[in-house]
Amino acid sequence: MRIVASLVVALSLGGLASGQSVTPKVEKWNTIDRLCGSLLHVDHRDRANSVMEDHTKPLKDAVLRLYDRDSACCANANVLASATTGRGGKFEFKDLKVGPYWLVTVVGGQEYKMRIQLPDKSSNSQCSEQLFELDDSGDFQMKKVITVD
Repeated sequence: MRIVASLVVALSLGGLASGQSVTPKVEKWNTIDRLCGSLLHVDHRDRANSVMEDHTKPLKDAVLRLYDRDSACCANANVLASATTGRGGKFEFKDLKVGPYWLVTVVGGQEYKMRIQLPDKSSNSQCSEQLFELDDSGDFQMKKVITVD
């Protein structure tokens, strides 16, 4: 049986007006020990009885760019690496250093950004178990397939 566990990035956005107290923001990251997987487009469809049904489609020939997290994403930053998805939306970045990155792609004229953290540990992830899903609302999420025996 296959179970897909969602790892969702929640970004807290808010403006600061003068005179307001500043509360430290906690950045949320997708920690992944190997940056590879499949890029998918998710289409959320309404079914009868107000039930939502998700349809996924692999995105072939999409370009994924990787930026250093030391910079604000990503207008003036240099692209550190890029990968183009192949059949089934599959991609892989190789020989990356430990640290924080921005993963960015443009699909259908819309830009999608995700914060990625590569930890200092050996890789045990399988690319076939990692899904990167985006939808028309701008959500860009990482999911992991967990096989239960």
